[in-house]
Amino acid sequence: MFHNVKTEEQVLEDFAAKTTKAFFKGIKKLGGFVGKTVHTTSQAAGKQIAIVQQARKNQKALSDVIKKADFVAIDFETANHERTSACQVGVAFVSNNNVIAAKASYLRPPTLDFEPRFIALHGITPLDVQEAPTFSDVWNNWLGLAVSGKTVYAHNVSFDAGVLEACLDHNNIPLPTVRYQCTLAEARDRISDVDNYKLSTLAKYFNFDLTHHDAKSDAIACARLACAFKTGLQGFPVQPIKLAPNMAPLCQNTTFVFTGENHLFERNKVEDLLIQAGAFVRKTVTGKTDVVVIGQKLWMAYKRTGFSTDKLNKALDKASNDASIKIVSEDEFSKAFLDDSSVPV
Repeated sequence: MFHNVKTEEQVLEDFAAKTTKAFFKGIKKLGGFVGKTVHTTSQAAGKQIAIVQQARKNQKALSDVIKKADFVAIDFETANHERTSACQVGVAFVSNNNVIAAKASYLRPPTLDFEPRFIALHGITPLDVQEAPTFSDVWNNWLGLAVSGKTVYAHNVSFDAGVLEACLDHNNIPLPTVRYQCTLAEARDRISDVDNYKLSTLAKYFNFDLTHHDAKSDAIACARLACAFKTGLQGFPVQPIKLAPNMAPLCQNTTFVFTGENHLFERNKVEDLLIQAGAFVRKTVTGKTDVVVIGQKLWMAYKRTGFSTDKLNKALDKASNDASIKIVSEDEFSKAFLDDSSVPV
């Protein structure tokens, strides 16, 4: 499955060997003269050797983790609706019902056709992946070893398994032997007192740390869900979300608008809390809007690359002409308005 493809370590080792060979060839041509140029070449060779040695250690550590893992959890983020457009993958490794390691990589999709709605979800833009390795590179470097022959969990496994298999087919890579399990299906069977079964909802329910739609964080949360189900949900406290006591009076007659995917809280529950405190929650930005809360991923994409949406553009335009309209990120809102004990750190 992995024949005829060099790993990152092998590429580095080849480069180091060529650099060292060039160094000694240079010495021979110069009649043994050791000058500044030769010294610099020697340093470069030494650095490449150090890189190779570190790569060997990393590969060995990953190999040990893969062997030790009882099962893994996987998550993909995509650039658009095409299953072959994977732009990030994350894998969490579990041993003895504990997450022992996690690894993630950006992926360069076959095309850099990113749909705005997807960028708003995960915050990944074409600039983030234009120099990233391809799926094939990552598969042959570590991903194939991580999942082949393993039980692989995913939250909504039909999506992540579909992305994995579509990318394998697109790259003419044979399907590995994989046993799929779905934490979404298990959650529906075991938990009844939640509004929905999104990974972000369940992470808040169990008080798991989660940066939603970050592949590594999602994979870890999925793995922890699998562990929770394997232990009969013992030892996983549920923490209700609450408004900060000092902020509740300030919410009265304040109009809020939320835009972008929320990762730190369940929007509908926060909206209910705000309404109970006397606030108004609206879907669109108007002249009566006081606070616009931007989902963290959308906010990060805007700050990093200037990417925006129609609603965010409207909010920014109104805020530029009306200083009374406050635009805050999801993180800023959580720290100011929500009780610290009810928000994952």
